[in-house]
Amino acid sequence: MKTAPASTPLPGEPGKPWLTLFLLAAFLLGGAGLFLWKPAKSLARDAMAAHHAGDAAKWIEKESWNEARTALTKGAFWRPEHPALLRVTADFLIKTQGPAHSILHYLRLLDATGAASETDLLTMARLYAKTQSLVEAERTLARLSPTLHEEPEALEVLSALQRQRGERSRSDQTLRRALSLKKNDREARLRLAILDLQEPFEEVRARAKAELWLLAEGKDGQARKALEQLAKDQDLLPLEADRLFERVKAHPEVPESLRLEVLTGLLRAKPDRRKDIVDQETQRMADLPADQLRPCLLWLLQQGLAEKVVTLHPREFFIHSAALIDPYFQALAALNRWQEIEDLLARPVGMPVSAGYVSFWRAQATLQIDKEPTRARQHLAGVWEASGRGRQAVLGKAGAALADHAGLWDLAISFYQGLAEHQPGERVAMLEKILEVARHAGDATQLLRTAGELHQERPEDRRFAVQHLYLRLICGQDLELVWKELHALRTEDFEKSHELRLCLALAAYRLGQVTVMVKHLNALQDDGSLPAWQRAVYAGLLAHSGRTADAFQQAEKISGELLLPEEKRFLKRAL
Repeated sequence: MKTAPASTPLPGEPGKPWLTLFLLAAFLLGGAGLFLWKPAKSLARDAMAAHHAGDAAKWIEKESWNEARTALTKGAFWRPEHPALLRVTADFLIKTQGPAHSILHYLRLLDATGAASETDLLTMARLYAKTQSLVEAERTLARLSPTLHEEPEALEVLSALQRQRGERSRSDQTLRRALSLKKNDREARLRLAILDLQEPFEEVRARAKAELWLLAEGKDGQARKALEQLAKDQDLLPLEADRLFERVKAHPEVPESLRLEVLTGLLRAKPDRRKDIVDQETQRMADLPADQLRPCLLWLLQQGLAEKVVTLHPREFFIHSAALIDPYFQALAALNRWQEIEDLLARPVGMPVSAGYVSFWRAQATLQIDKEPTRARQHLAGVWEASGRGRQAVLGKAGAALADHAGLWDLAISFYQGLAEHQPGERVAMLEKILEVARHAGDATQLLRTAGELHQERPEDRRFAVQHLYLRLICGQDLELVWKELHALRTEDFEKSHELRLCLALAAYRLGQVTVMVKHLNALQDDGSLPAWQRAVYAGLLAHSGRTADAFQQAEKISGELLLPEEKRFLKRAL
């Protein structure tokens, strides 16, 4: 019997269905994976960043700063712009008192995500004010709700902005409002009392003094600051001096410098006991180790007792101590022993002093010995280089002040320019010093250039704006443009500015508008607040308007010492 042949599958007949399903599933999963990879990756990164941000927050709460920093670094690896990470990073920098620009950077990033709170905005405003970014500070402060805008912290920021704009009276009023809202805060009470001590009314000052005595009864930092303020009271009574000294001895954390400051108040209140107190203190000082002696030497110098400094110990005791060598040289200087200073520093072997320090003291000494500045200029050039051309603030400022005192105007300007460049936090103050020196030097070009830099640095400060416009008028620059800019400054609260009125009168004079000049001169009633050079211009303009008697009355009180050539011409016209 024959076996039937095996049937042959027909074309298209179904094969293995499970393989088809597998391939279809693989294709779908691959497509889904490809499509979902980026969102999944992003979610994973967000999760890891949030996880490390949470860890950092826990470490910050425990004040474990190194661990918190490590957690933040790990979180930044996954997602540096994650809102939770930005939030914790900003908190970390605030609590560790990090740089203002770093805190602002993270708060701005947080603000961009929409996650910044009003507290964050207030912190930003305060830091903008601290870094003198007035426009940004005002803009940020304006974003606060009306309720928070009237809170003490916001009012303090507003006060700082007003002070930076030159509105000192309004600033004090705003600060007083802020501090008055924190009646139970000892620090606020202290600051308010210190503010009230500057008031002209005796009743207010007496109330402030009584508040300081109450605060001084404690044993905290505010009590210590209150003691410092009371020690500065020039009208301290003998019984008050004794009470103050007892409070100082009872306070657990009073530094030697404060004890000596209170002792100064005691000497002032009891001059009959001066010799006994000084002798007793000097005897105590002689037994102190070198590392505790510096405040005592500075106190003796403050009391005009330089001779007691140099006789307290042999010379070698002082000149080989980094802490004591400077008070020792100050004492020699007070005793006019300049040649001794020069001889010591000509060979400073073994002394703990830098090249810049040696140059500074030799500049002082040679100024006194030679009575002319040739050698002093050479030594000051050494100070300039040693200060890193303004990078070392302390040495740079000392050199600038000495060059200014010696009348070496070009060197003083170089010092202050270097400090303005390398000390951004003090740039405005240094530019103002350049204005002072340039005024002494009679350098109109430098005055104009520096006034322009100040105006550019603080465009919102109208004092600097008017100052720049005045110098442009004196130098005869851009008269039409200056006229327009002056009128743009004529706001209601600034209309009473004597300097603005003078500038308007001067601009009208320059443009040949005599009637307008007379109008502004009539509106200007000088109360002595204008500096001498502007009063000279005022006198000259009065003479030009026909008010010769008033012009002479103004001019006869003015010294021509600090006037520019053009200002002198105005003064000459009035005499």
